Amino acid sequence: MRNEINWQKKSESCQKQLVDDLKSLIAIPSFRDDEQAANDSPLGPGPKSALLHFGKIAERDGFEFHNLNNIVGYIEYVPKGADDQYVAILGHLDVVPAGDGWETDPYSASQKNGNIYGRGSSDDKGPLLSAYYALKIVVGLGTEFKHRIRLIVGTDEENDWTCVNYYFDHEPAPLFGFSPDAEFPIINGEKGISQFEDRFIGKNEGPARLLSFRAGQRTNMVPGKASAKLIVENADQLK
Repeated sequence: MRNEINWQKKSESCQKQLVDDLKSLIAIPSFRDDEQAANDSPLGPGPKSALLHFGKIAERDGFEFHNLNNIVGYIEYVPKGADDQYVAILGHLDVVPAGDGWETDPYSASQKNGNIYGRGSSDDKGPLLSAYYALKIVVGLGTEFKHRIRLIVGTDEENDWTCVNYYFDHEPAPLFGFSPDAEFPIINGEKGISQFEDRFIGKNEGPARLLSFRAGQRTNMVPGKASAKLIVENADQLK
């Protein structure tokens, strides 16, 4: 007789620990910081700290955590009878800088009305941990699959994908994979992004001359504010 698994009950049994782990990860400001990069922290101290902390969570739960140069890491479940191919779950621990306008501390998770507020709560520390705990439940049940399962944890999704490129330079590609990132339950498409620089060459003449223009902290962030510095020689000409 087949035993039915109450997945709702299984997931609820992990909820408190998941939230505690999420709070501990949100507390790490894991944005890329090239100015503080070093040989043992190529993307800066924040991404490295988040990756090491996730590794401790995984090892606490009995997984072996593979850390590739403090850039990317993974854990792997090898079911009984599984072949050498693997299915990948890809998430990331890096975030963009907090920016302005927060009503709560972005690096101290706050719970309000059933929601958790903090940088990375929905992109991508929260979804990554949800996938991690789903894998943890599956492993605990001894679930058998045809292929291995790897949870790959990157630290540079928000910038140049250094983590993904580094991973595939050192590890074989998966059979297929998916990425739990942002809103529940699934996102099946994402608009593209183009990064480019505009440079204006020529004379900067007229009643108003542009000295500088600044907006946003990262190319993939919608800027909360923008500022321009002008020299206005004759305000009457601008009317």
